[in-house]
Amino acid sequence: MATDLTKDKYNEININEGIKVLYFWAKWCGPCRMIEKIMNDFDNDYKDKISLLKVNVDIEQEIVKKFEIKSIPSYVFIKNGKIIEQKVGVLSQTNLRDITNELVEGWTSTKFYQPLYLNPLKILPHLDHDKNL
Repeated sequence: MATDLTKDKYNEININEGIKVLYFWAKWCGPCRMIEKIMNDFDNDYKDKISLLKVNVDIEQEIVKKFEIKSIPSYVFIKNGKIIEQKVGVLSQTNLRDITNELVEGWTSTKFYQPLYLNPLKILPHLDHDKNL
């Protein structure tokens, strides 16, 4: 079952262990209300594999600032303490499952998403980005 994440609970959970999906939402958010059933089904399907943590942006401003959330609905996918993916907007159940399956199964696919922490400048160090073309 999804957990309402508060500042106090955030300090209690071990964010560095396992897979966590932080879901940022608000009661007044139309798209958030629209995907409520999708999120409930997602939680039921993956409850043994991940922890779904719901963050009410109107109440938990410190968590919102920590993850630099600018729009809702937003999702932050964390595996063993590292942010692997961050998405904004309405995601379909298929999109949620694809990202989560990649995290659970330990493989990554370039088909849909690239992790946020990849820096193309570090991947291609031979390029001199300071020089004009």
